[in-house]
Amino acid sequence: MTCRHRPGDPSCSSSGRWDRDTEEITRLKKQIDEQAALLKQPDNTQFEIIDAIPVGTSLVLKVRYENCAKCSYEGTKVLVYRETSLRDVLKWKVIDPHFSDKKPLPRHAPSPAARFPASEQGFEHALDFAKALSDSKEKKK
Repeated sequence: MTCRHRPGDPSCSSSGRWDRDTEEITRLKKQIDEQAALLKQPDNTQFEIIDAIPVGTSLVLKVRYENCAKCSYEGTKVLVYRETSLRDVLKWKVIDPHFSDKKPLPRHAPSPAARFPASEQGFEHALDFAKALSDSKEKKK
């Protein structure tokens, strides 16, 4: 049955219903899109340190990010930090695997010196790099 009322006619029981339904659908789609965008953003506060190897004054970390499972290597990153101790790492609540020139905030990891693939070979390369960093520091003394 086709409604013969003008749009917005208050005597029509279906007046404005289409508009309200369309607005509700648009609102719900926007809400879903916002939630999906949040799920795609890795959270650098949700991590697990799988391995930590001190190499001279450097430190090699293997870190798995909980909500980054779709990232390469199931969200696991191999990071090398200069002049960092295991004691420093215990204080970190945020480990951002990306490079930055910004000074880290308290309880935030500094920018890594290097990042490697989270494969066995990548981890070995990270250890070699950390050793080279430490060796070059020793030579400067």
